[in-house]
Amino acid sequence: MPPSHFAPLLAAHRQAHAEQAVTALLTQVQAETGRRLEAPVRHSPPTERDPEGTVHVGPEPVQGIAPSDIHTEAAEGLQCLLADRDRLIWPLCPDHRVALHATSTASGAVWVCSVGGHTVRGIV
Repeated sequence: MPPSHFAPLLAAHRQAHAEQAVTALLTQVQAETGRRLEAPVRHSPPTERDPEGTVHVGPEPVQGIAPSDIHTEAAEGLQCLLADRDRLIWPLCPDHRVALHATSTASGAVWVCSVGGHTVRGIV
């Protein structure tokens, strides 16, 4: 398949999975903090200069291809946006009360404790 046909499909794939992740994560934020927040998934269509287009969640670009990588990058972007814009550190490890780190694993995107290194839960 020529890049001119593949690139728009990849851009739409990234956008759809990023939006799915952000929607699920914002539901979790509200359930855990009581705060109803918004975080747009920004996207630009493919261009000659940027044939894949761009997808961003907060300040972070979403460049993955596998859904678990896209979910991880979207979670990182949302986490950065909430910290910078809303001064909200989320999510927290229930055992250590420190911020979790979004990680892509063979079994999917997960939140990992930054102190204990244990997996706390899935991202989506």
